[in-house]
Amino acid sequence: MAVLAIPSIGWQPQPTSHSDQWPLNKTLPILKLPPELRHIIWEFALPAPRIYEVLDGPEAKQTTPAVDGLIFANVRYEPPPILAAVCLETRAFTLRRFRALTLSGITKYVDLSCDIILLEPYLLVKRLLRTLQFLIQVPLVRNNLTCLALGTSYGMNTRLTHPVLGKKVLETNIGVLLSRLSKLPKLKKLLFIVHQEFQFEWDLSTAEAQLPPLFLLRSIPPGSHAARQGFRFKPAYDLHSNNHFLRMPYENALFPYSPGSQDDSNRPVPEFTVLRNEDWPSDDEWRRFNHRFQRAAKASLETKQPGKATIEREALPAVEGACLLWRYKSQHSRAHDGSIL
Repeated sequence: MAVLAIPSIGWQPQPTSHSDQWPLNKTLPILKLPPELRHIIWEFALPAPRIYEVLDGPEAKQTTPAVDGLIFANVRYEPPPILAAVCLETRAFTLRRFRALTLSGITKYVDLSCDIILLEPYLLVKRLLRTLQFLIQVPLVRNNLTCLALGTSYGMNTRLTHPVLGKKVLETNIGVLLSRLSKLPKLKKLLFIVHQEFQFEWDLSTAEAQLPPLFLLRSIPPGSHAARQGFRFKPAYDLHSNNHFLRMPYENALFPYSPGSQDDSNRPVPEFTVLRNEDWPSDDEWRRFNHRFQRAAKASLETKQPGKATIEREALPAVEGACLLWRYKSQHSRAHDGSIL
């Protein structure tokens, strides 16, 4: 199939050889199925939940309009899923769920009932809270977001931590965070990203215009002629937003932290990780972090001494932890897999 060029407003599929053969108004054989079966098929054809990293712009201020003060870390346009180009019924089905979210001139069609917005810890406290304030001013996000992800940092001394848990202004940070989360009425889950890895795949047998970054090319074994190579590494906090090469189509995979013990022999390990099990936060460290965060949130609510209605309104959504994989592919590899981006 050909890649469809989608404008930011008033999306219409561009004419291609495939759309000429099957225009939107032509009856497809699958449309002869009962509506219930068609609906199930359309549901299965939609993409898996995606993660969008959002941050505040370099010149954003409190008075900046929200849609101009926010930017996507991945600055490429993303059209609706390819299902929207099959026929009029699938187009209506898809566009009912996927809405255009435009930040600083970049448009992505998102389904915030399942897609996730990620705020990384390099925003620290002030920028993190400002970014969250901008998000709740965007009607599409405020009225539909069900899951918000917060990145964490992990160090030898600090272990697993997050900027809002700083000792100096802890109660103020947590209080402002809870207050702003309470303005997202459909928010059901607060997801802490405990560990992240990037994975790159290229077809080394083809001469592509875009090659892997130089620091990855140096890691390729000499004389390697494998048709497809994968590279994985643990990135720096700001690598995703500052490296232009990473602003390309990607896939996500989430690996939830289990409630089991680190000593459990049946404890699953993400298949994508290249780090030893002890090189990324253990379940025990995640439980300690979660307990510390929940205790700080409870203390903040008790300090305010609000009424019962206010406590219920500012109560935390479900808190979970997960590992996150960013999986990037070259253009040829995506075509080889039959994926359309």
